[in-house]
Amino acid sequence: MSFSVAILTVLVLFMIAGGISVEEGKQAIVFRTPMFLVLEALACICMLWACKRRRPLWRQVAFMLAHAGGVLIMLGGAITHFTGEESTFALPIASQHPIGELPGKTEGQTIPLGFFVGCTRFLVDHYPPTEYHLYEYHESDRQYHFIETLPIAEDGSVDAGSHGRATKSDLCSADEWATVHDLGDGFFLEIGKRTPRHYEADLRFSRTAEALGESRELRVNHPLRFDGWTFYLMSYDQQQQRYVVLSGRRDPGRAVVFIGFWAVIVGTSMLCFRRNARRRREDGSSHGETTADGGAG
Repeated sequence: MSFSVAILTVLVLFMIAGGISVEEGKQAIVFRTPMFLVLEALACICMLWACKRRRPLWRQVAFMLAHAGGVLIMLGGAITHFTGEESTFALPIASQHPIGELPGKTEGQTIPLGFFVGCTRFLVDHYPPTEYHLYEYHESDRQYHFIETLPIAEDGSVDAGSHGRATKSDLCSADEWATVHDLGDGFFLEIGKRTPRHYEADLRFSRTAEALGESRELRVNHPLRFDGWTFYLMSYDQQQQRYVVLSGRRDPGRAVVFIGFWAVIVGTSMLCFRRNARRRREDGSSHGETTADGGAG
């Protein structure tokens, strides 16, 4: 018993370490270390041994479910670790040539999908800009020279001093802010970096490169699943919007993990219910004995 508790305690410490946020999400490497895999295997053996020692009575169903669920969760994670695939890649927008394989973890390695995927549409919505950059064009070298960054005033105007002033009506029409505004005499304003508020893409899946499959909408935090693969919208080309950045994952142990979670939930709930019922019976019997003693007195 003490050995099992020690194993689970160390596993919990590993999970805490893997949950601490660090740069570029490198904390997840904790879950790929050989030590963590060995601890998972030992925990599974301990839980299976605990189930074997119990008599196969219906009263032990809750105990069996809770422990078997923990084993299934770790088994599903191991299946994904050894047989799953993951790739982050750039997918051209409105490409006429969908891709059928993804870049692997090592240079030159590819992961065949078994189908083709392409991006047919991309839409991004930005927050209103907060600044414009002032430039001057020099005829001598035919180059644009940066002068300064100017904030957008509360009324939506930009004051460039002696070089001119642009009102909100000059810069914004129908909630669309101008990318460039000419101030005259070789001076112009260029919109500053904008923060995306929402972006989405349409992906088209097909069995062959020539076939036209149905387009499906992909949004941030709303992944798409197709033929065992899950696709996440990660980023996009913020300069010219020529491509989107996707993360593709094949997780064969996903169903096993879900079954394990439900087994743990049901088994733990049954155990809690049984303990509460037993406590009520014990309290009732204690109350009856006290009443009986009082009556006898």
